[in-house]
Amino acid sequence: MLNIALNDRNEMKKHLVELMCTLPPQIKAQCSESISIIANVDFPQNWQNLLPELVQKFNSNDPSIVQGVLLTASSIVKRFRYVQRNDDLYRDILYVLERLQEPLLMIFKSTAQAVTGFSNDVAQLKPRFESLRLICRIFFSLNWQDLPEYFEDHMSEWMDGFAKFLQYTNPLLTDDDEEDEASPIDKLQEAIVENLELYANKDEEPFIPFLPHFTSLVWNLLLKLSDKPKHDGLATTSIKFLSSLVAKQMHRDLFKDEGTLKQIISNIVVPNLVIREVRLIFIFLMISLKSFFSKLDILNFEH
Repeated sequence: MLNIALNDRNEMKKHLVELMCTLPPQIKAQCSESISIIANVDFPQNWQNLLPELVQKFNSNDPSIVQGVLLTASSIVKRFRYVQRNDDLYRDILYVLERLQEPLLMIFKSTAQAVTGFSNDVAQLKPRFESLRLICRIFFSLNWQDLPEYFEDHMSEWMDGFAKFLQYTNPLLTDDDEEDEASPIDKLQEAIVENLELYANKDEEPFIPFLPHFTSLVWNLLLKLSDKPKHDGLATTSIKFLSSLVAKQMHRDLFKDEGTLKQIISNIVVPNLVIREVRLIFIFLMISLKSFFSKLDILNFEH
């Protein structure tokens, strides 16, 4: 793009979002990636209509269009993660938050409601679950540096939605015979748990009242997962969330019950130690719980 004349670049940018929305699904992702590449150079200073255009498409009745613009938005805000904050970055984050934080919550709530309405229509459910996953990834990016004020003020709305989908089941979206490919529900739940872990590691006071409920939800979710490769991502992320709590003194009361600890060892840690290398993260949970082992005779299991 740097070698293209400024007028030509600006003319291209005027039509890229609309073009992406008209393309077939197999090409839509490529166009979205192209927008993201250009945005890395020009956004936001030299492409100030990009985000308003994307947000406007949130209201589309076509779930594939919504999915496409969410994919693009997610790609754009990924740059806020895993980098040290500076004045320029913080300025860009504030710019995006002012234009995206409220529409993001609105589309999260409306998509969640649509999932309920289309519970028997798999063709409508799949793109909406992918949209929910993308919304969660945008949430992750926007919250990575700091907890924005808007998200703090509307935390209960986000957390109620997260809790709903951690308990969601629908046989239309799951295939018991599938070994490797995670279901749309699994993928969304993994993204939700990653958001919970992000907040748990920040020790944000507004999130603390929600921790006991989410600890129970993630714990029960983990107990239901199979040992198939399709559940590796969700299992690993769930364990990371729980272990991040156990490692902190302020959260250890969540695991103080002897029965809970016995279940952790007998139902999660020991069975998973004999599965695949990718799940060896469970060993780290054992290490985190080491201080408890000396108090409880819970390692003498027969297997």
